[in-house]
Amino acid sequence: MADKRPKEELSLWYLSRTYDQLREAERHSAVFKYPESVICSYESIEFSLKALCKILGIEYKPEHFLNAETLAKLAENIGQKQPDKKAELLGMLPIILSYTEEQRNICRYGIDKPGVPTISPNRIFRKDHSKAVLDNAKWLCDLLHDVDMNNRWSKTQPVRFGILNGYVQGSSDEKPCTEYVWTTSKANFWKDFFASIKTVEGGQKYAVGEINGCEISNEFAVILNPFGEVYSEYSLKDKQVYSMIKAYIEDGGVFVNTAGFPFFYAWDVHIGPPKQPISEERMLLPKDIEISGGTVTVKNLQLLLQFTGTLFYREFGAVTTYDVESHNGAMPEKIYQKADDKRQFGDLIGDINEIGEFRAVREETKNYVPLIRASCGKFGEVYPIAALSHGRGYLIVGGMGMASETEFQLFAKAVDGFCSWMSSRYPYS
Repeated sequence: MADKRPKEELSLWYLSRTYDQLREAERHSAVFKYPESVICSYESIEFSLKALCKILGIEYKPEHFLNAETLAKLAENIGQKQPDKKAELLGMLPIILSYTEEQRNICRYGIDKPGVPTISPNRIFRKDHSKAVLDNAKWLCDLLHDVDMNNRWSKTQPVRFGILNGYVQGSSDEKPCTEYVWTTSKANFWKDFFASIKTVEGGQKYAVGEINGCEISNEFAVILNPFGEVYSEYSLKDKQVYSMIKAYIEDGGVFVNTAGFPFFYAWDVHIGPPKQPISEERMLLPKDIEISGGTVTVKNLQLLLQFTGTLFYREFGAVTTYDVESHNGAMPEKIYQKADDKRQFGDLIGDINEIGEFRAVREETKNYVPLIRASCGKFGEVYPIAALSHGRGYLIVGGMGMASETEFQLFAKAVDGFCSWMSSRYPYS
């Protein structure tokens, strides 16, 4: 991908810090650490305001705290497109301006000066104040998210589209992922497909490029993992890349997983093959048993991985189809769309009759948006292509085996339709 301009790079940094600090504020509040929550909430507010100024082109003095004049200009700018937001932002000025260097120090150290009674931060910053500041931080983060999405999905510039290349840092000693589980479509197919799409005006719809795992960020509106059920990881123990993917989605990104059950295997780039299954729940079951003279001897054990221990189930709430005697592997299933599906995402199916359904999302899943549907005898209506809402973003999953050009094209067309729907939701670009 092309190098970012310094202004864009700084705004992305502020944006990232906004979301990170808000997560920390919520975490501290949940365990009754109110002074720490206040600190992180105000940090989130500060980064929100500076990110908004950068994105909207509002100049401000290089100071730690923004002044009232800058905040007034920011409110006026936002009010041109969203008048109701202007009044709300102006109403936040008292709490924003109350955060000073002195209050920051009291949050951290309490009051501890000669001749003055010593007071802990826990006695000063209580639940009510912490909640008020946190609520303001959340509101401002929502406003920033709305402005960011209008910028990220702008119709005046190509949508930034990253494709994971199998590396994490791109260093020469890494062993990049080379397995494409449940899909035979390599990164070049996705790159060529999305790079070829034009806007109605004839311009490029997507700016497509391959990226390392460590480059996952809010710079991209969409990031695609072409490896199906496998993703490249830096450490199987710490799961740094997965944490980046999850935060990217929570912060408003659209992450696309091409085939099968997302995040089922991790590929350690320090080790290379084989891929390793990721599940917190494992059982060892007898495979071969020998009975002799009343003694039972287990000759071999078989490892059973439970879906309830997977990242996809535990953190995204996904419930999928699974193998039973009458439903095993990629099963041919007829697909369809309802009228609402077509209205939102376009007619994706055309003359395609069926696909190989595999680990499709079921209706027991929370917060899903169906793109393609299928009727499955064992499981009822299932969704071979669906978007799962998580935080402020989406995880698009292909619950299908992608072994044919037809299936590649269908999934790619569905992703494009979803992106068009996302763009239509942000009218100020």
